[in-house]
Amino acid sequence: MLRVELRHISPNDYDSWEAFAASEHPEPWDDFGWFVLGIGLEGQEGTTLFQALIATPAAASRAKGDDRHRRVLIVDSFEPHALAAALRDHVSLITAHTWDDIVERLRRTMYWEYEERPS
Repeated sequence: MLRVELRHISPNDYDSWEAFAASEHPEPWDDFGWFVLGIGLEGQEGTTLFQALIATPAAASRAKGDDRHRRVLIVDSFEPHALAAALRDHVSLITAHTWDDIVERLRRTMYWEYEERPS
């Protein structure tokens, strides 16, 4: 059985994870944002990128906006340590017999870098 691991988190609205972590999050229970997640197979080199819309339950409808079908990953808190732990936990639970099956499971909550965009 193949397992994956989260290798890096890059917030779209900050220069780095460190900048995001150092910023103020006055309402961590009511926030959302887009992140690029670097994910790879455990024990192997190589990383594939996934774009993820991350939101707390209170912010999920605002995060989706008018796109009811937009994929969103729900977390309890936008506090940086809790957010990173939730993302690592989510990714580490994904297992499958093939990489294609792993990608299919990850695509339920995020967007794969090679995914075709609707026209």
